[in-house]
Amino acid sequence: MSETEVLTWEKTHKINSLAAYFIKAKDSDFEIEHVDLINFPVGHTSVLNSNAEVKIGDTIVWYNQGIKYYFPNNDEKSLKSAKESSLMQNNLRLRSEYKITKLDLSSKAMDNSRINVPAGNGVGTNGYQFTFPYCQNGTSRKYIHELYSVLDGQIGFTFPNGQTGYNYHTSLTLRIKLEYRTSKGKWLAAGENRKLDYYVTSSLRHFASAPSIVVPLSGYYVTAYSAVGEIRNTDKTITLFNNNSLTHYTGDPNPYYDVELSGYITQSILNGSAFCNPYTSPYAGANSTSLLW
Repeated sequence: MSETEVLTWEKTHKINSLAAYFIKAKDSDFEIEHVDLINFPVGHTSVLNSNAEVKIGDTIVWYNQGIKYYFPNNDEKSLKSAKESSLMQNNLRLRSEYKITKLDLSSKAMDNSRINVPAGNGVGTNGYQFTFPYCQNGTSRKYIHELYSVLDGQIGFTFPNGQTGYNYHTSLTLRIKLEYRTSKGKWLAAGENRKLDYYVTSSLRHFASAPSIVVPLSGYYVTAYSAVGEIRNTDKTITLFNNNSLTHYTGDPNPYYDVELSGYITQSILNGSAFCNPYTSPYAGANSTSLLW
């Protein structure tokens, strides 16, 4: 769903989601709230209101700085008190963890065919980016492709043997983007139509980590993704891995991926009836054996 479609749908249904808040705020100069959620998938932010809350049954769930807080029985009074007191937040028992990681791959692109990719703990730099002057007016544009990992935890539970378990959702996505640089030096999503040609092969394995052991949760998934002449004016997101119900048995969930991506990604901007500023990544050219990461 495009940004325009999100805003139109929400206006029609009288909804004010966090996704719409981010869309409206991205071109503004004021400080954006809930910035730690800005790279959550739209499927997540569309169900959260502009205060980063969602009601599930009679329980209110509040996302705040990496922690999800749960308030049963529609307890809005406790929610309000928690927002005003970091001490109360620390003492809340019903809580879980979420992480959104933009993976730091820039130093390993093109020269290391297999990498370990953590599913949390910190935000890195863009995986790959190419900056250029826009053919129409010379302003700065940037092609980007990068990996994002999302972990969305649930409340922990205790097994009969005393072990603590955690259910969580985890996903790994490849995002292909075009950004422009504002007069104030800020990079924002660009709205020009562009053409995408890509052929990407993903080989990955998902693991759960524990203090002393590493538990493989899956065999290698080998999947190819391709498009020729795809026209779009928003980010392209390719889901490489997605699982809604995984259980981690020891400590806080901290899974990671072993992943290899090969292939090519070509972007070019529509300029009238023609295309300009074409660029193919990686440098090796458009063939399916070149390593993206």
